[in-house]
This record gives sequence, C-alpha cells and structure tokens, in this order.
Amino acid sequence: MRLAPGEQRSLFFRAQSSGTLTLDAQIWESAAFARHSRLTLMLQSGYIAMLAALCSYNLLLFFALRERNFLLYVLFAASLGGGMLAQSGLGAQYLWSDGSELDNRALPFFLGLALALGTLFTREFLDTRHALPRWHKLLGQACAVYFGMTLGSLLLPVDRALQTLSVISIVGILLLLACGLAGLLRRSPGARIFVLAELALMAGVVLMSLRNFTLLPSNLVTANSVQFGSALEMLLLSFGLAARLGSSSASSWRPARPSCAASRKPSGPCRNRSVCSNSEWPSAPPPSPRPTRASAPSPCRTRSPAWPTASA
Repeated sequence: MRLAPGEQRSLFFRAQSSGTLTLDAQIWESAAFARHSRLTLMLQSGYIAMLAALCSYNLLLFFALRERNFLLYVLFAASLGGGMLAQSGLGAQYLWSDGSELDNRALPFFLGLALALGTLFTREFLDTRHALPRWHKLLGQACAVYFGMTLGSLLLPVDRALQTLSVISIVGILLLLACGLAGLLRRSPGARIFVLAELALMAGVVLMSLRNFTLLPSNLVTANSVQFGSALEMLLLSFGLAARLGSSSASSWRPARPSCAASRKPSGPCRNRSVCSNSEWPSAPPPSPRPTRASAPSPCRTRSPAWPTASA
C-alpha cells in the first residue's frame, strides 16, 4: 500500500484465530519492518538458545550428582521454552505445522505444565518438606490443580483454556513469591535468590498485561517482557542451584583426621599429640628411684643385756 504525503485513509482489518493472536495497529515502512523482524527473530533465537544451554548444563549436573533439583529445573525450563515457542510463532514455523490443533493448544499446555513443574521445583529448591511444612502441603495441592489444568487444556475449548490459564498463572506466581518470602523469613538457603527470580518473572508478566490492556505502548521491550523476565528468572535459579550445591558441599565436608593407629609406629606408642585424644596420649613414665650409695654397716650403739660392761 502506498500513501501520498498528507493522504489519509481508513483501513479495516479482520483477524480470526482459534489460538493466540496478537496484532499491533502500526504501519511500517518496508525497510523498518525488515529491521524489526530481524531484531525480534534474533532476540527470540537468543532466548531459546539460552534455555537450551541452561538445560544442557543442569542436565549434565543431574547425571553427575543425581540431585532431583537439577532434573526438575531442566523440565521446568524446557516446558517454559515450549510455551515461548508457541507464543512467538517459532514453533509453528520450525517444529509443527502452522494452524494445526497442536499449534492452537501448545501455548496453554506448555505454560500449564511449566507452572506445575515450577511448583515442584520450588518445593525441592526451598526444601519446604522440612523448612516450611505448611507451605509444602499447600504447594502440593496447587500442583495437583496445575496438572489438572494442563490436561484440561487438551480437552477444553482453546479460548476458555487460555482465559483460565491467564488467571491461574498470576495466582500461581503470587503463591510462589509468597512461599519464597516465607522461606526468606526462615532464612532458608537460596530463598533470597528465589525471591529475586520470581520478582523478575512477575515484572515481565505485569508489563505484558499492561501492554495487552493498552496501558503501555507496544514496543520491543513490552512485547517480549515475558521472555526477558523468564530469562532472568532462569539465570537466577541456575545461580541459586549452584549456590545451594556449594553451601551443602561446604557444610558436609570435614577434613579427615588421621587415625591414631595410622600414626603409631610399630616400635612404640603414638607420639602425635594432634591426632590422639588425651586418653590415647601415653602418659609420662613414673620416675625411677634414684640409686642410693651403699654404706658400711656400723656397730650397734644400743645397749642391750649382752652389751659388755667395762671392768672396774
């Protein structure tokens, strides 16, 4: 479409989709639209590449350490990445067919699964079973609801599933944030990093909501605010896992004290006071009696009946 300088036209658009659809009421020049498209694709590709790198790194840590935290982190990040692929359209462009039933239901399914796995990860990360038992039970009930919503996204109408998921997602993020604050008050390991991560995700969701309600202008930041917030969240949670691993290793490591038997020589008792207790340390031998000088016997000077008397 070509417009002459100062020319005004009224344009009408009709868009229909059984899945998610975002339209910006903005007219671009050809060169500007090409630059914007390249920049958006670069950001989306960088986001997916970062998630793939974090998943690979933490998956290797899981295979090496067998810690369930790392496996839940990988599943959480992978499901979140699937939701972002469905939202940005890259999944329909490269992984599945555009406009198919899978394309329409991919976003509510992956985001519901991410919310459920994120709740499971929170329970393990904050160790709510021991540190916050009440929150542990509450998060377990919420997780059951999220898994039910994930299965329901495959059966319910797509628009109803998306509306329900939008409300549940905000409630779920607030619930996780409140659990992190409770862990912070209890001084749980990693609670501070967890709260910062949830705040980053919440900020991205709030910016996206304000942009959807036209309270904020649509630009590169607001249109991709969820990606920015979730990327920062994933980075902080990965650092939190590393910090928890370091603190647990430092608390469980103790320098091995050499045994007393190992430092004792076969020829005598242990002479290493640094490894022997007071009871094992050989006491000093008793002092030997000093030798006395033998003297010649002297005649008895005690008068006895047999003592000779002097003669008159």
